[in-house]
Amino acid sequence: LPAQRAELARVAHGWGLYFAKNKRTGERYRKGLKKRGEQGQLFEVDIPENDVLLDEQKTFAEQHRNVKGLIVKAAEAFSPEEERRFYKKILRRKLDESRELVIARNELNNLVSLQKSFLIAQAPKGATFLTRKANLKFHGFSDEQIQRFIDNPEIGIEEAKKLIPAVTDAQSKVEELAKQDGERKDAVIREAKEHPEKTLEKITGDDLYTAIAYALTDSNYEYREASLWLNKHGIKGITYEGGQDGRAFVVFDDEAINILNTYYQRKNENNIRENRTYCQRKMADQRFQGQKEPFHGYP
Repeated sequence: LPAQRAELARVAHGWGLYFAKNKRTGERYRKGLKKRGEQGQLFEVDIPENDVLLDEQKTFAEQHRNVKGLIVKAAEAFSPEEERRFYKKILRRKLDESRELVIARNELNNLVSLQKSFLIAQAPKGATFLTRKANLKFHGFSDEQIQRFIDNPEIGIEEAKKLIPAVTDAQSKVEELAKQDGERKDAVIREAKEHPEKTLEKITGDDLYTAIAYALTDSNYEYREASLWLNKHGIKGITYEGGQDGRAFVVFDDEAINILNTYYQRKNENNIRENRTYCQRKMADQRFQGQKEPFHGYP
């Protein structure tokens, strides 16, 4: 499809070059750039076909058959750690800690907290002291009893020692439940990998893109890397219905675009190859951290 360039800024649809099917949309953004004192240009282009575009608003099951195959291929190419992060985002609640483990961990934390609270005499005056005092009151100790722990540190130490067996048992229980829960999660991921189309069938294109961005980093969402990863594995861009903008597209690689016509071209700027080189350089220079920011376009 021929598409007109839309200069979108800070819109959450992924990292890449933004286009709109409706020429009036591109014209509106060009005028917006002009009002800000920037030289806006409008390009008519051929973009990749739908069989290589991830539809942001459709579920995996509703995507083009070829797109589904490419998504599965991209997921299979993850490293083990990336794969774990991807399925953690996709499966969500299925990989939450079990209720039994959460309860056991809370019981352990409460015991350890009470054990520390008995050592209130050793706590520095301030937040730690007040927290331990409040915790002792929560567990039913009177002001007189708490004062005894303060005035006689050895009493508090003895009470803390009495809790050692209970803390040890609680710790062992948590470790055993954590092991069982880890095995359960591993089984869930194995099942998901064995039947990827069933696992992903209700996941939208937007959520798939976000999960890939999450998988490719250990600290934040890497939307630029998600676009490059998908492009590497055959997905050339994203398509979505943009409200007043109509049908819109995000193309990951300028080489996938064929420029048919250039409007409002500046004097002596007739070389489309020069525009393409500029676009390629600008895409290489982008470093988006934690936001789905689009490329801001040609000069």
